Amino acid sequence: MGVFDFFGSKKAAQVIQSAKQWMFMGGQTYSLYNGDFRSAINDGYEKNVDVYAIVSDIAGRATEVPLEMYQAQKMQISSVNRYKALMNRPTDRSIMEANNIKKKAEFKELEEHPILKLLREPNKYQTTKEFFESIFSWYLLVGDVGIWAEEDPLTKGKIARLHVVPPFDYTIVTEGYKKIVGYKMISTGSDIIDPKFFLSFRTFNPSYSNQTSIHRGLSPLTAGSRVLQKANSGEEVAIENFETRGAVGVLYKDDNNVEDLDAVQQADYQDKVYGKIYDSSQKGRIAFSNSKMGYLKLSTNNLELDLRAISKLSTEQLCRLWHYPYVLLNADNLTESNLAQFIRRMIINCVVPLQSKICEKLLAWLAEPLSINPSQYVLRFDVDAYPEMKQNFLDAATILEKLDGVLTQDEKRVFMDFEPTNDPIMQQVYIRSNQVPLGSLNIDPTAVGSMVMDEDD
Repeated sequence: MGVFDFFGSKKAAQVIQSAKQWMFMGGQTYSLYNGDFRSAINDGYEKNVDVYAIVSDIAGRATEVPLEMYQAQKMQISSVNRYKALMNRPTDRSIMEANNIKKKAEFKELEEHPILKLLREPNKYQTTKEFFESIFSWYLLVGDVGIWAEEDPLTKGKIARLHVVPPFDYTIVTEGYKKIVGYKMISTGSDIIDPKFFLSFRTFNPSYSNQTSIHRGLSPLTAGSRVLQKANSGEEVAIENFETRGAVGVLYKDDNNVEDLDAVQQADYQDKVYGKIYDSSQKGRIAFSNSKMGYLKLSTNNLELDLRAISKLSTEQLCRLWHYPYVLLNADNLTESNLAQFIRRMIINCVVPLQSKICEKLLAWLAEPLSINPSQYVLRFDVDAYPEMKQNFLDAATILEKLDGVLTQDEKRVFMDFEPTNDPIMQQVYIRSNQVPLGSLNIDPTAVGSMVMDEDD
Protein backbone atom coordinates (compact mmCIF):
# COMPACT_ATOMS: atom_id res chain seq x y z
CA MET A 1 0.00 0.00 0.00
CA GLY A 2 1.38 3.43 -0.96
CA VAL A 3 1.58 6.50 1.25
CA PHE A 4 -1.75 7.89 0.04
CA ASP A 5 -3.57 4.69 -0.97
CA PHE A 6 -5.93 4.99 1.99
CA PHE A 7 -8.06 7.30 -0.15
CA GLY A 8 -9.32 4.40 -2.19
CA SER A 9 -10.93 2.58 0.74
CA LYS A 10 -14.61 2.69 1.69
CA LYS A 11 -13.73 3.78 5.21
CA ALA A 12 -12.00 6.88 3.86
CA ALA A 13 -15.02 7.73 1.70
CA GLN A 14 -17.29 7.55 4.75
CA VAL A 15 -15.02 9.81 6.79
CA ILE A 16 -14.64 12.31 3.94
CA GLN A 17 -18.40 12.44 3.33
CA SER A 18 -19.11 13.21 6.97
CA ALA A 19 -16.72 16.18 7.09
CA LYS A 20 -17.72 17.77 3.80
CA GLN A 21 -18.42 21.51 3.48
CA TRP A 22 -19.03 23.75 0.50
CA MET A 23 -17.60 27.16 -0.15
CA PHE A 24 -18.17 29.59 -3.02
CA MET A 25 -14.98 31.02 -4.52
CA GLY A 26 -13.97 32.60 -7.82
CA GLY A 27 -17.21 31.88 -9.65
CA GLN A 28 -17.03 28.11 -9.06
CA THR A 29 -17.97 25.75 -6.24
CA TYR A 30 -15.12 24.04 -4.41
CA SER A 31 -15.33 21.32 -1.79
CA LEU A 32 -13.25 22.04 1.32
CA TYR A 33 -12.67 19.75 4.28
CA ASN A 34 -11.97 20.40 7.93
CA GLY A 35 -10.95 16.90 8.97
CA ASP A 36 -9.58 15.06 5.95
CA PHE A 37 -7.97 17.46 3.42
CA ARG A 38 -8.92 15.36 0.43
CA SER A 39 -8.26 18.34 -1.87
CA ALA A 40 -4.63 18.43 -0.67
CA ILE A 41 -4.22 14.92 -2.08
CA ASN A 42 -6.41 15.04 -5.19
CA ASP A 43 -5.61 18.60 -6.34
CA GLY A 44 -2.16 18.90 -4.76
CA TYR A 45 0.06 15.85 -4.49
CA GLU A 46 -1.61 13.77 -7.23
CA LYS A 47 -2.38 16.58 -9.69
CA ASN A 48 0.19 19.35 -9.27
CA VAL A 49 3.75 18.49 -10.29
CA ASP A 50 5.26 21.28 -8.16
CA VAL A 51 3.54 20.15 -4.96
CA TYR A 52 4.65 16.57 -5.62
CA ALA A 53 8.24 17.69 -6.32
CA ILE A 54 8.48 19.86 -3.18
CA VAL A 55 6.96 17.36 -0.74
CA SER A 56 8.80 14.32 -2.13
CA ASP A 57 12.15 16.16 -2.24
CA ILE A 58 11.96 17.38 1.37
CA ALA A 59 10.67 14.04 2.72
CA GLY A 60 13.17 12.03 0.67
CA ARG A 61 16.16 14.16 1.56
CA ALA A 62 15.20 14.11 5.25
CA THR A 63 15.71 10.33 5.29
CA GLU A 64 18.95 10.19 3.28
CA VAL A 65 21.18 10.25 6.37
CA PRO A 66 21.29 7.74 9.24
CA LEU A 67 19.38 8.04 12.50
CA GLU A 68 21.48 8.69 15.63
CA MET A 69 20.92 8.76 19.36
CA TYR A 70 23.05 10.47 22.01
CA GLN A 71 23.01 10.35 25.80
CA ALA A 72 24.15 13.08 28.18
CA GLN A 73 24.87 13.06 31.88
CA LYS A 74 22.23 14.31 34.32
CA MET A 75 24.25 17.47 34.92
CA GLN A 76 24.21 18.23 31.17
CA ILE A 77 20.43 18.42 30.69
CA SER A 78 20.67 22.17 30.09
CA SER A 79 23.16 21.49 27.27
CA VAL A 80 20.76 18.98 25.72
CA ASN A 81 17.89 21.47 25.87
CA ARG A 82 20.11 24.16 24.38
CA TYR A 83 21.15 21.81 21.56
CA LYS A 84 17.52 20.93 20.74
CA ALA A 85 16.49 24.60 20.76
CA LEU A 86 19.26 25.52 18.32
CA MET A 87 18.23 22.76 15.89
CA ASN A 88 14.50 23.51 15.90
CA ARG A 89 14.91 26.56 13.65
CA PRO A 90 18.54 26.41 12.56
CA THR A 91 20.86 28.81 10.82
CA ASP A 92 24.47 28.31 9.77
CA ARG A 93 25.63 29.82 13.04
CA SER A 94 23.21 27.89 15.26
CA ILE A 95 24.20 24.57 13.65
CA MET A 96 27.88 25.37 14.31
CA GLU A 97 27.05 26.29 17.92
CA ALA A 98 24.98 23.11 18.38
CA ASN A 99 27.89 20.97 17.13
CA ASN A 100 30.22 22.72 19.58
CA ILE A 101 27.78 22.01 22.44
CA LYS A 102 27.63 18.34 21.44
CA LYS A 103 31.41 18.05 21.46
CA LYS A 104 32.10 20.09 24.59
CA ALA A 105 29.38 18.34 26.61
CA GLU A 106 30.74 15.02 25.30
CA PHE A 107 27.39 13.52 24.38
CA LYS A 108 27.80 9.77 24.22
CA GLU A 109 26.66 8.25 20.93
CA LEU A 110 24.63 5.08 21.49
CA GLU A 111 25.16 2.25 19.05
CA GLU A 112 22.44 0.11 20.64
CA HIS A 113 19.28 1.18 22.47
CA PRO A 114 15.69 -0.14 22.62
CA ILE A 115 14.41 3.01 20.88
CA LEU A 116 16.99 2.69 18.10
CA LYS A 117 16.21 -0.99 17.71
CA LEU A 118 12.50 -0.25 17.33
CA LEU A 119 13.03 2.57 14.82
CA ARG A 120 15.52 0.54 12.76
CA GLU A 121 12.85 -2.10 12.24
CA PRO A 122 9.51 -0.38 12.93
CA ASN A 123 7.40 -3.13 11.31
CA LYS A 124 7.57 -6.03 8.86
CA TYR A 125 6.66 -4.06 5.72
CA GLN A 126 8.69 -0.82 6.04
CA THR A 127 12.33 0.08 6.44
CA THR A 128 13.43 3.00 8.61
CA LYS A 129 13.63 5.22 5.54
CA GLU A 130 10.15 4.26 4.32
CA PHE A 131 8.69 4.65 7.81
CA PHE A 132 10.00 8.19 8.33
CA GLU A 133 9.41 9.23 4.72
CA SER A 134 5.74 8.32 5.18
CA ILE A 135 5.53 10.39 8.38
CA PHE A 136 7.28 13.37 6.80
CA SER A 137 5.13 13.23 3.64
CA TRP A 138 1.84 13.21 5.53
CA TYR A 139 2.99 15.96 7.87
CA LEU A 140 4.23 18.20 5.04
CA LEU A 141 1.15 17.71 2.91
CA VAL A 142 -1.77 17.75 5.37
CA GLY A 143 -0.14 18.76 8.66
CA ASP A 144 -1.49 15.68 10.46
CA VAL A 145 -0.32 12.07 10.91
CA GLY A 146 -0.47 9.41 13.62
CA ILE A 147 1.70 6.52 14.81
CA TRP A 148 0.17 3.45 16.40
CA ALA A 149 2.39 1.38 18.69
CA GLU A 150 1.32 -2.24 18.54
CA GLU A 151 1.67 -3.84 21.96
CA ASP A 152 3.63 -7.06 22.36
CA PRO A 153 1.04 -9.78 23.09
CA LEU A 154 3.53 -11.62 25.32
CA THR A 155 4.86 -8.68 27.34
CA LYS A 156 2.34 -6.15 28.64
CA GLY A 157 3.36 -2.54 28.05
CA LYS A 158 6.14 -3.40 25.58
CA ILE A 159 5.95 -1.96 22.07
CA ALA A 160 6.43 -4.59 19.37
CA ARG A 161 5.87 -2.63 16.15
CA LEU A 162 5.13 0.90 14.94
CA HIS A 163 2.62 1.74 12.20
CA VAL A 164 2.07 5.06 10.41
CA VAL A 165 -1.63 6.01 10.51
CA PRO A 166 -3.00 8.45 7.89
CA PRO A 167 -4.92 11.40 9.35
CA PHE A 168 -8.16 10.11 7.84
CA ASP A 169 -7.87 6.76 9.61
CA TYR A 170 -8.00 7.91 13.23
CA THR A 171 -10.10 10.08 15.50
CA ILE A 172 -9.24 11.69 18.83
CA VAL A 173 -11.43 10.72 21.79
CA THR A 174 -11.72 13.52 24.35
CA GLU A 175 -13.40 14.01 27.67
CA GLY A 176 -14.26 17.34 29.26
CA TYR A 177 -12.12 20.26 28.15
CA LYS A 178 -9.50 18.99 25.68
CA LYS A 179 -8.57 15.95 27.75
CA ILE A 180 -7.40 13.15 25.45
CA VAL A 181 -8.56 9.78 26.74
CA GLY A 182 -7.62 7.77 23.67
CA TYR A 183 -7.67 7.31 19.90
CA LYS A 184 -9.81 5.20 17.58
CA MET A 185 -8.65 3.74 14.27
CA ILE A 186 -11.34 3.64 11.59
CA SER A 187 -9.91 0.98 9.28
CA THR A 188 -9.41 -1.61 12.03
CA GLY A 189 -12.56 -0.79 13.98
CA SER A 190 -10.54 -1.17 17.16
CA ASP A 191 -11.54 -0.10 20.64
CA ILE A 192 -10.18 3.06 22.17
CA ILE A 193 -6.36 3.01 22.07
CA ASP A 194 -4.53 4.25 25.14
CA PRO A 195 -2.52 7.46 24.45
CA LYS A 196 0.59 5.56 25.57
CA PHE A 197 0.27 3.52 22.39
CA PHE A 198 -0.69 6.26 19.95
CA LEU A 199 1.12 9.44 18.95
CA SER A 200 -0.48 12.23 16.92
CA PHE A 201 1.51 14.91 15.09
CA ARG A 202 -0.63 17.98 14.34
CA THR A 203 0.23 21.46 13.14
CA PHE A 204 -1.43 24.53 14.66
CA ASN A 205 -4.96 25.08 13.35
CA PRO A 206 -6.62 28.40 14.31
CA SER A 207 -9.79 27.78 12.30
CA TYR A 208 -11.09 24.81 14.28
CA SER A 209 -14.68 25.52 15.36
CA ASN A 210 -15.10 23.25 18.42
CA GLN A 211 -12.85 24.79 21.05
CA THR A 212 -13.61 22.15 23.69
CA SER A 213 -12.03 19.27 21.78
CA ILE A 214 -8.62 18.74 20.20
CA HIS A 215 -8.01 20.35 16.80
CA ARG A 216 -6.63 18.45 13.82
CA GLY A 217 -3.67 19.64 11.79
CA LEU A 218 -3.85 22.35 9.15
CA SER A 219 -2.58 21.61 5.65
CA PRO A 220 -0.28 24.26 4.11
CA LEU A 221 -2.39 23.93 0.96
CA THR A 222 -5.37 25.34 2.86
CA ALA A 223 -3.53 28.66 2.94
CA GLY A 224 -2.41 28.10 -0.66
CA SER A 225 -5.77 26.93 -2.02
CA ARG A 226 -6.20 29.89 -4.36
CA VAL A 227 -2.63 29.56 -5.62
CA LEU A 228 -3.14 25.84 -6.20
CA GLN A 229 -6.41 26.49 -8.01
CA LYS A 230 -4.74 29.08 -10.24
CA ALA A 231 -1.80 26.80 -11.03
CA ASN A 232 -4.02 23.82 -11.87
CA SER A 233 -6.38 25.97 -13.96
CA GLY A 234 -3.46 27.34 -15.96
CA GLU A 235 -2.22 23.81 -16.67
CA GLU A 236 -5.70 22.71 -17.76
CA VAL A 237 -6.00 25.64 -20.17
CA ALA A 238 -2.55 24.88 -21.57
CA ILE A 239 -3.48 21.22 -22.09
CA GLU A 240 -6.76 22.20 -23.74
CA ASN A 241 -5.00 24.56 -26.12
CA PHE A 242 -2.39 21.92 -26.89
CA GLU A 243 -5.05 19.33 -27.70
CA THR A 244 -6.90 21.74 -30.00
CA ARG A 245 -3.61 22.91 -31.58
CA GLY A 246 -4.27 26.51 -30.54
CA ALA A 247 -7.25 28.69 -29.78
CA VAL A 248 -10.75 27.23 -30.10
CA GLY A 249 -12.91 28.80 -32.85
CA VAL A 250 -15.36 28.37 -35.73
CA LEU A 251 -14.38 27.96 -39.40
CA TYR A 252 -16.90 29.47 -41.86
CA LYS A 253 -17.33 30.36 -45.58
CA ASP A 254 -16.79 34.07 -46.29
CA ASP A 255 -17.54 34.21 -50.05
CA ASN A 256 -20.90 35.54 -51.34
CA ASN A 257 -20.29 34.07 -54.79
CA VAL A 258 -20.32 30.51 -53.47
CA GLU A 259 -23.48 28.76 -52.47
CA ASP A 260 -23.97 27.77 -48.84
CA LEU A 261 -22.99 24.27 -47.85
CA ASP A 262 -25.67 21.72 -47.19
CA ALA A 263 -25.56 19.29 -44.24
CA VAL A 264 -23.72 16.60 -46.21
CA GLN A 265 -21.05 19.05 -47.43
CA GLN A 266 -20.62 20.45 -43.90
CA ALA A 267 -20.04 16.96 -42.52
CA ASP A 268 -17.56 16.27 -45.32
CA TYR A 269 -15.62 19.47 -44.52
CA GLN A 270 -15.61 18.61 -40.81
CA ASP A 271 -14.08 15.23 -41.56
CA LYS A 272 -11.44 16.77 -43.82
CA VAL A 273 -10.47 19.45 -41.27
CA TYR A 274 -10.33 16.89 -38.48
CA GLY A 275 -8.12 14.65 -40.63
CA LYS A 276 -5.80 17.58 -41.38
CA ILE A 277 -5.36 18.33 -37.68
CA TYR A 278 -5.28 14.94 -36.01
CA ASP A 279 -4.20 12.48 -38.75
CA SER A 280 -0.44 12.02 -38.40
CA SER A 281 -0.11 11.08 -42.07
CA GLN A 282 -1.48 14.52 -43.04
CA LYS A 283 0.87 16.40 -40.73
CA GLY A 284 2.71 19.24 -42.46
CA ARG A 285 0.70 19.09 -45.70
CA ILE A 286 -0.58 22.37 -47.18
CA ALA A 287 -4.36 22.82 -47.25
CA PHE A 288 -6.23 24.58 -50.14
CA SER A 289 -9.74 25.99 -50.45
CA ASN A 290 -11.61 27.06 -53.64
CA SER A 291 -13.47 29.78 -51.73
CA LYS A 292 -12.68 32.43 -49.18
CA MET A 293 -12.82 31.10 -45.63
CA GLY A 294 -13.19 32.93 -42.30
CA TYR A 295 -12.32 32.00 -38.71
CA LEU A 296 -14.08 33.19 -35.56
CA LYS A 297 -11.87 32.78 -32.48
CA LEU A 298 -13.74 31.75 -29.34
CA SER A 299 -10.81 31.55 -26.89
CA THR A 300 -7.36 33.01 -26.37
CA ASN A 301 -4.05 31.34 -27.05
CA ASN A 302 -1.14 30.69 -24.73
CA LEU A 303 0.69 33.91 -25.59
CA GLU A 304 -2.32 36.10 -24.90
CA LEU A 305 -2.99 34.44 -21.57
CA ASP A 306 0.72 34.57 -20.68
CA LEU A 307 0.43 31.20 -19.00
CA ARG A 308 4.15 30.93 -18.44
CA ALA A 309 4.18 34.01 -16.20
CA ILE A 310 1.10 32.79 -14.32
CA SER A 311 2.61 29.35 -13.82
CA LYS A 312 5.93 30.77 -12.59
CA LEU A 313 4.22 33.06 -10.08
CA SER A 314 2.06 30.21 -8.77
CA THR A 315 5.09 27.95 -8.38
CA GLU A 316 6.99 30.61 -6.41
CA GLN A 317 4.02 31.06 -4.09
CA LEU A 318 3.67 27.31 -3.55
CA CYS A 319 7.37 27.13 -2.61
CA ARG A 320 6.76 29.70 0.14
CA LEU A 321 4.35 27.33 1.89
CA TRP A 322 7.27 25.02 2.73
CA HIS A 323 10.13 27.61 2.65
CA TYR A 324 11.47 25.70 -0.33
CA PRO A 325 13.98 27.47 -2.67
CA TYR A 326 12.20 28.11 -5.96
CA VAL A 327 15.38 27.77 -8.00
CA LEU A 328 15.64 24.06 -7.15
CA LEU A 329 12.61 23.43 -9.35
CA ASN A 330 14.49 25.04 -12.25
CA ALA A 331 18.05 23.97 -11.51
CA ASP A 332 19.16 23.10 -15.06
CA ASN A 333 21.14 26.32 -15.52
CA LEU A 334 22.76 26.38 -12.07
CA THR A 335 26.45 25.71 -11.63
CA GLU A 336 27.45 22.83 -9.37
CA SER A 337 28.55 25.28 -6.67
CA ASN A 338 25.31 27.27 -6.78
CA LEU A 339 23.22 24.11 -6.76
CA ALA A 340 25.03 22.87 -3.65
CA GLN A 341 24.43 26.21 -1.91
CA PHE A 342 20.68 26.14 -2.62
CA ILE A 343 20.42 22.51 -1.49
CA ARG A 344 22.19 23.56 1.70
CA ARG A 345 19.63 26.33 2.21
CA MET A 346 16.82 23.83 1.65
CA ILE A 347 18.29 21.42 4.20
CA ILE A 348 18.61 24.18 6.79
CA ASN A 349 15.21 25.79 6.15
CA CYS A 350 13.06 22.72 5.37
CA VAL A 351 14.70 19.43 6.35
CA VAL A 352 16.37 20.03 9.72
CA PRO A 353 13.35 21.74 11.40
CA LEU A 354 11.11 18.88 10.22
CA GLN A 355 13.52 16.22 11.48
CA SER A 356 13.96 17.97 14.85
CA LYS A 357 10.24 18.43 15.46
CA ILE A 358 9.33 14.80 14.67
CA CYS A 359 12.30 13.24 16.48
CA GLU A 360 11.88 15.30 19.65
CA LYS A 361 8.20 14.38 20.06
CA LEU A 362 8.84 10.77 19.08
CA LEU A 363 11.61 10.47 21.68
CA ALA A 364 9.44 11.90 24.46
CA TRP A 365 6.66 9.41 23.60
CA LEU A 366 8.88 6.31 23.37
CA ALA A 367 10.84 7.22 26.51
CA GLU A 368 7.83 6.83 28.83
CA PRO A 369 7.38 3.02 28.50
CA LEU A 370 11.14 2.63 29.08
CA SER A 371 11.09 4.89 32.16
CA ILE A 372 13.95 7.05 30.90
CA ASN A 373 14.30 10.83 31.00
CA PRO A 374 14.04 12.17 27.41
CA SER A 375 15.84 15.35 28.52
CA GLN A 376 19.05 13.31 28.76
CA TYR A 377 18.80 12.03 25.19
CA VAL A 378 19.04 13.43 21.69
CA LEU A 379 17.38 11.60 18.80
CA ARG A 380 18.38 13.07 15.47
CA PHE A 381 19.32 12.42 11.86
CA ASP A 382 23.01 12.91 11.14
CA VAL A 383 22.83 16.35 9.55
CA ASP A 384 26.62 16.49 9.22
CA ALA A 385 26.49 13.55 6.80
CA TYR A 386 24.93 15.67 4.05
CA PRO A 387 27.71 16.56 1.56
CA GLU A 388 26.22 20.03 1.14
CA MET A 389 26.48 20.68 4.89
CA LYS A 390 30.21 20.08 5.12
CA GLN A 391 32.19 23.25 5.52
CA ASN A 392 34.12 24.24 2.44
CA PHE A 393 37.75 23.70 3.44
CA LEU A 394 39.15 26.75 1.68
CA ASP A 395 36.36 29.04 2.91
CA ALA A 396 36.84 27.80 6.47
CA ALA A 397 40.60 28.34 6.26
CA THR A 398 40.05 31.92 5.07
CA ILE A 399 37.73 32.61 8.00
CA LEU A 400 40.12 31.11 10.54
CA GLU A 401 42.99 33.17 9.20
CA LYS A 402 41.11 36.28 10.31
CA LEU A 403 40.47 34.83 13.77
CA ASP A 404 44.08 34.58 14.94
CA GLY A 405 44.26 35.66 18.56
CA VAL A 406 40.58 34.81 19.12
CA LEU A 407 40.28 31.01 18.94
CA THR A 408 42.47 28.28 20.39
CA GLN A 409 44.04 25.73 18.07
CA ASP A 410 41.59 23.04 19.18
CA GLU A 411 38.64 25.37 18.55
CA LYS A 412 39.95 25.88 15.04
CA ARG A 413 40.15 22.10 14.54
CA VAL A 414 36.53 21.73 15.64
CA PHE A 415 35.55 24.49 13.23
CA MET A 416 37.21 22.51 10.42
CA ASP A 417 35.32 19.32 11.44
CA PHE A 418 38.41 17.69 12.97
CA GLU A 419 38.52 16.10 16.41
CA PRO A 420 40.15 18.24 19.14
CA THR A 421 43.54 17.02 20.41
CA ASN A 422 42.84 18.02 24.06
CA ASP A 423 46.55 18.84 24.32
CA PRO A 424 47.16 21.75 26.79
CA ILE A 425 49.37 23.44 24.21
CA MET A 426 46.44 23.39 21.74
CA GLN A 427 44.18 25.01 24.33
CA GLN A 428 46.04 28.32 24.16
CA VAL A 429 45.37 31.34 21.97
CA TYR A 430 48.26 32.16 19.63
CA ILE A 431 49.15 35.27 17.62
CA ARG A 432 51.65 35.75 14.83
CA SER A 433 55.20 36.51 15.95
CA ASN A 434 55.45 39.63 13.79
CA GLN A 435 52.46 41.22 15.51
CA VAL A 436 53.51 43.51 18.39
CA PRO A 437 51.88 46.46 20.17
CA LEU A 438 52.34 49.72 18.34
CA GLY A 439 53.80 51.46 21.43
CA SER A 440 56.68 48.98 21.68
CA LEU A 441 58.19 50.28 18.43
CA ASN A 442 58.93 53.76 19.90
CA ILE A 443 56.78 55.36 17.21
CA ASP A 444 54.52 58.26 17.95
CA PRO A 445 51.02 56.91 17.20
CA THR A 446 49.86 60.38 16.16
CA ALA A 447 52.53 60.45 13.46
CA VAL A 448 51.36 57.23 11.86
CA GLY A 449 49.69 57.99 8.55
CA SER A 450 50.85 61.66 8.46
CA MET A 451 52.12 63.25 5.30
CA VAL A 452 55.71 62.43 4.31
CA MET A 453 57.68 65.42 3.12
CA ASP A 454 60.05 65.14 0.16
CA GLU A 455 63.74 65.71 1.11
CA ASP A 456 64.08 68.25 -1.68
CA ASP A 457 61.29 70.25 -0.09
